Amino acid sequence: MKTSDATRVAPASPASAASGTSTRREKTREAILAAAAKLLSERSIDGLSVDDITQASGVAKGTFYNHFPDKDALAVEIGRAVRTQSEIAVASLNDGVADAAMRVARGMCFYAKIALSDPVRASLMAQSARQDLSADLRIGSGLGADIAAGIATGRLRVATRDSATTFVVGAGSALILRLLAERHRTTGVMFAQQVVALTLRGLGLEAEEADQMAAQAADHVIQTDTPV
Repeated sequence: MKTSDATRVAPASPASAASGTSTRREKTREAILAAAAKLLSERSIDGLSVDDITQASGVAKGTFYNHFPDKDALAVEIGRAVRTQSEIAVASLNDGVADAAMRVARGMCFYAKIALSDPVRASLMAQSARQDLSADLRIGSGLGADIAAGIATGRLRVATRDSATTFVVGAGSALILRLLAERHRTTGVMFAQQVVALTLRGLGLEAEEADQMAAQAADHVIQTDTPV
């Protein structure tokens, strides 16, 4: 029986076919990224193989290499995405806050809050600490810009922007790792406040002011419903 024109399915146009291919490719890429992110929250990139990633994402090994040249490039992209999301959130959190020291304190408390509430994301942040450092050493970026401004105004008494940025990133990364192992939120909040206070002292604030600022930042950021 001949199929009538009314029931015959028209072939997809080149544009719609291309759109469908693009959508499938993007979904495959997102599946690989999501699976790898979950794995990277549990172990380092050195302990992860491409086979692990393809098995977790349900794609063929050849498909993986259609999207990423190697696992390190994949890890870099994941780290960049996590970093970008966090930078946007911290910038929003610090909107209207002029004091460089308080901006640093609130930023550290933001990362502490993530470690206490979203361990998968916090683990990815810890994994991407090297990327965080190299990016923050650029003059115009988040933490580096705050520290540069603090030095320029005399608010932060440190030798150089690079050394201070390295110091804060190191303290923040160590804080995240410590809080990931903390089972009690109250203890974790107190520990985070102490680390922030010590960091502020290292940036040149007097002990009393550093303690007060750390307590205020912890109250306003960790202990509230501030979105992360």
